[in-house]
Amino acid sequence: MAIHTAQIPLRTENQHELVFAHRPAYAFFGGLAILGFSYFIYTLDTIDASPFLYFKLFFSGTFALGGLGVVLSVFWRFSIAFNLLTRTYEIERGFLPFVKKVSGPLEDLSAVDLTTRIERGGKDESTKVVWVVSLDLKGLEKPVNVYEGYESEAYNKFEHYAKTLRVKAIDRTGMEPRETAWDELDRSVTDQEIEAPSVLPPPPAESGIVYRHAPGQAMIIMPPLGFFSVWMLGLIIFMPFALVGLAILLAAIFRPGNFGEDLVVGSAIGLLFFLVGTGALTLSLGGMAGRQVVIESLESISHALRLPGNRIIFRKNALKREIEEVSIKPIPKEKLYQRQYYEVFVRSDRKVFHIWRRKSPRELEWLRDAVLYIVRR
Repeated sequence: MAIHTAQIPLRTENQHELVFAHRPAYAFFGGLAILGFSYFIYTLDTIDASPFLYFKLFFSGTFALGGLGVVLSVFWRFSIAFNLLTRTYEIERGFLPFVKKVSGPLEDLSAVDLTTRIERGGKDESTKVVWVVSLDLKGLEKPVNVYEGYESEAYNKFEHYAKTLRVKAIDRTGMEPRETAWDELDRSVTDQEIEAPSVLPPPPAESGIVYRHAPGQAMIIMPPLGFFSVWMLGLIIFMPFALVGLAILLAAIFRPGNFGEDLVVGSAIGLLFFLVGTGALTLSLGGMAGRQVVIESLESISHALRLPGNRIIFRKNALKREIEEVSIKPIPKEKLYQRQYYEVFVRSDRKVFHIWRRKSPRELEWLRDAVLYIVRR
């Protein structure tokens, strides 16, 4: 996989040009803030010749050098300008006044790419998936990132830039790269030439899936989620809330004298903790017993969670004619030691569905075919 450059944000977009450019003003003010923090550390009172003095000088100097480097980056220029009328591009890169320019035809742009990466940070080493849209241009030794962010917005940017520049789009987030010509983007799966079942067989017995259907309506019910990490986390976090709230309420009822004048306030706090804790616990336990469902209703399709008692929550809807992709995709692993899981991925310009979660893509083949069958019929 190619190593990408840092993100270059969009500066100008109109009918004539598309320009991505480094913004030196942001770097300048960011550098001043770092220099100010360095000066603040330097002015802290310390005892002369103490270890704290050396720590202060070290950290103050480190931040000062970093801030100065960021301020000097105001002289750095990096921009890519696409002329949509002449179908040419021009790259400017380098420090003033030694900026180098490279230009060429738009045919040098091989594709607009969509990839993902995992970012780690914070004291708890938390992770998140970042969706990256990049341009693979011959004038650059590395692909340049033009968007980094959330999944749905990344897909919109990915398709928009490919159509604007009239180059192919390559989605590299699946098991295999998915290459689409720019003039075939935004086509519904009902209009695409793809393999889809004309008659849907019953689900495999070992899958635990229930399929109910009637003319113009259908429901696919997956097995219970079980001990899924999100619901387990809810149990671990909110069970202490419920127990603490219950203990405060019992103390207020049987030993009110311990609260004195704070009886009302203490009782209110206990009731709040108890209600929040038990509500979250109920949701977590219901989620473990809940089942993901796919629901067809005339011209639309929905993905939701069905709790015991047939209550539907977290429902997301999409029009069947707007769905552009139904496929099996690997779920990005946030840690190297995690087991690889797969899901059925359904996408339109407005909605993204992540359906089920299995260890093998073969376990999802019937579900993918069923969703395709429902969407295309």
